[in-house]
Amino acid sequence: MTRQISLGIMGRPTLDPDSSRFIRTTWMLDVKRTLPIHSIAATIRFLDNHEADKLEDLTRRRNVFARHSWENNFYLQRIRQFANRSVIEVFRPGDPHSVADEAELLAKVVEQVAVLCSVLYSSRTTLQNSLAIAEHRKEIIDFIIGPGFKFLRSSKKKERGIRGVVVDERFVRRFRRLGLDVLVQQATQSNELSVRLRQGLQWLLESRLEPSLGAAVVKTAIALEALLGANETEPLRRTLSERTAFLLSDDPDLRAKSSRVVRDFYDARSRVVHGGRGKPRGPDPQLLEAADRLSLLLAITLAANSTVFGSFDGAARWVEDQRWGQDLTITRPFRDGDLKRALARA
Repeated sequence: MTRQISLGIMGRPTLDPDSSRFIRTTWMLDVKRTLPIHSIAATIRFLDNHEADKLEDLTRRRNVFARHSWENNFYLQRIRQFANRSVIEVFRPGDPHSVADEAELLAKVVEQVAVLCSVLYSSRTTLQNSLAIAEHRKEIIDFIIGPGFKFLRSSKKKERGIRGVVVDERFVRRFRRLGLDVLVQQATQSNELSVRLRQGLQWLLESRLEPSLGAAVVKTAIALEALLGANETEPLRRTLSERTAFLLSDDPDLRAKSSRVVRDFYDARSRVVHGGRGKPRGPDPQLLEAADRLSLLLAITLAANSTVFGSFDGAARWVEDQRWGQDLTITRPFRDGDLKRALARA
């Protein structure tokens, strides 16, 4: 029988002696406030120096191998490297060999969803600045010398410092309100809908971290296709725009606007991938921002209604039923204002 692990009020685990503890650092998050995700017994938190010392001491006393010279030199030093760093911690019933892959997947999805929480509230430029992402990886200096040394010019692009997405009280409230804990839980299951959610989140995060605007457009398009993808017999542009419209709102006006944004975005994606006639036109950054936000709202909606849809095919059938006038209510954890602000970007 599978044992469950509960988290205390501060996100600390109620320890099961037969459970394993997985800790991973996160460079993309700057944790100021602990965020427990009770549904999967995971926590985003800051591991301070005092707690690292306690963990090191406990490991030394409880594990016989850690008291030997070589292991002491490796494992105890490794524990010290967690001191004063933001981490994602996962507790799973079972021994490390049986739960390692599952715990690693959980930590990965938790980090992805936490970073993507910023999609609705800040631009990709803001995110990339906080993560020190730029087209130049290191410091670049250039210098131009004109004929006869009569003209000189120089510029310098500095290497940025990583700050990370701040996890504070406001962040935690937004995370809860949007139902992102449910998204994490559903995205770590083993069914087809969960696989689509994981793929969509991965591509959306890749897009947000991509400094090239054209490449980001393609990656967001792949995220949309992963979440709502049509089969080979369906027209992709129309299918994705209709499914987006029906899943995100019951309001006819908002549905029409959502559909138009997705169609415009796919036109932009086609120009990036296939080119076009006349003078080349670069992607619209604001249209991309709108598509990113719609993608996250779609992932939230699919996760919140996993029991209603049952599968991806169930979600597709639900949309088809709406087109023919059936009225089956679904849960949308986000506010109308979140959708309206997303559409206003375009």
